[in-house]
Amino acid sequence: MKTRKTLGLIITLVFGLLLSCQHTNDRTGTSENSSVAKSAKPSETGYVDVNGLKMYYEVYGEGKPLVLLHGSYMTIPLNWSHAIPMFKGRKVIVAEMQGHGRTRDIARKISYEGMADDVSGLLKYLQIDSADILGYSMGGGVAFQMAIRHPEQVRRLIVLSGSYAHDGWWPDVEASYSSITADIFKGSPIEKQYDSLGNDPKHFPEFVKKVISIDLEPYDWSKEAKK
Repeated sequence: MKTRKTLGLIITLVFGLLLSCQHTNDRTGTSENSSVAKSAKPSETGYVDVNGLKMYYEVYGEGKPLVLLHGSYMTIPLNWSHAIPMFKGRKVIVAEMQGHGRTRDIARKISYEGMADDVSGLLKYLQIDSADILGYSMGGGVAFQMAIRHPEQVRRLIVLSGSYAHDGWWPDVEASYSSITADIFKGSPIEKQYDSLGNDPKHFPEFVKKVISIDLEPYDWSKEAKK
């Protein structure tokens, strides 16, 4: 019971922080009544073939490149629509990870290492030698793995609410991961956007289970992260 209450509090706080100032359209999940969000228009959008994946990406602005990596179950609009306009004078690259949003899932295990390799491939495709990498939550784990596996592509590393070891989370938080199911997200912006971006609603429970699987296995990158 305590674990479920903790999980509910965590989800409430995350949704509150990410969506409190963003009214979400039921059909598209995009923000409404926000001149800030509407002011950001990508200069480039598309898909890149990388590691068997067709990864969706968007590019905004010009300047020193900054890569934004979203959290679990999130998409570019849900995680970054209000943040992107704040990075004026930067070339902002955003992408949707395996199985998320417009990047369709493939018959491959979701892993921090695999997603980092995908991001590395995207930067090579865009002919960007190195970039500042900012990751939130799951994206923080991907960011750590970018620095570990592809250090030559990382100029600066910024991690928000991420951990380089599984026991870096509060014990109650770590224990709650195994109880995460699709029912928790019923009617939420996450479920609505999953459907609206062309995914099969019948596969949403599989998507939820597959994404959380990356945090059900112990991991510890302490030695690598210290380098």
